[in-house]
Amino acid sequence: MIKIYKDFFDSDCLEYIGKQIERSQHTSNFRSSYPTINWGERIVQESAPVMIYDMVDPDILQKRLKEVYPTEKDMHFMIYYWPVGSYVAWHPDNHVEMTASVYMNKYWNRDWGGLFLYEEGDKILAEIPEWNKLVLQSPPVPHASTPVTKSYFGSPDVDGGWAYHEGVPIIRTTIQIFEATEEYKHNHRMSFKEQPAGAGWVKGESFAST
Repeated sequence: MIKIYKDFFDSDCLEYIGKQIERSQHTSNFRSSYPTINWGERIVQESAPVMIYDMVDPDILQKRLKEVYPTEKDMHFMIYYWPVGSYVAWHPDNHVEMTASVYMNKYWNRDWGGLFLYEEGDKILAEIPEWNKLVLQSPPVPHASTPVTKSYFGSPDVDGGWAYHEGVPIIRTTIQIFEATEEYKHNHRMSFKEQPAGAGWVKGESFAST
C-alpha cells in the first residue's frame, strides 16, 4: 500500500536533516549502490552509483514517522545522493515490512528524472519528487525510479536562483527509511558471516528504494 504525505517533517526534523547532510559532506564514511551485500546486480543494472550515508541518532525522525506508521521497532534512516544516470530498477522489497522515501530537493523538475514509479493493479503510477514529500510503502509494492537526467539547479524563485553551492552542482537527495523483516535480518547476518569480503547479497535482494 502506498501513502503520500506532503510537508511531512516539521522544522525541528528538517533542521536535524540539514545538519546530517552537512555532516555527510565532511566525511568519507560513504558506501555505494554497486553490488554489495545489500544491493543485488538486478537492482543496480546500469545505474550510476548512488552514494549512501547512514544517519546518526535519528530519534527525532523516528518519533515523527511513528505518528503515521506505529511500530515498536527501530527503523534505519539513510541519506541517498543520486548523480546523473542513477536509478533503481523494478523490485518488490519483500525483505522489509516498510520502506519510505522523503525528497529533499527544494525544487525539482519532472524532466530531470527521479520519478517514483509503482504498480497499482494493472496500472503503473508515478510520483514526482517534491520537497519534504514522504512516500511510504507498507507492505512494499513493486516499484522503481526513473534515471536522473540533470543535476539540480535553482529556480529563480528558490534559493535565489543559484545553480551551484560552493562550485558544486546540488545533487538529487533523498532520505530512505527501512524496517526489515526478522527473517531478512537473520539471513542478512548469517550471509554476512559466511560471505568473503566484498561478496554480494546472494539472494539478489537490496536495501534499495526510491
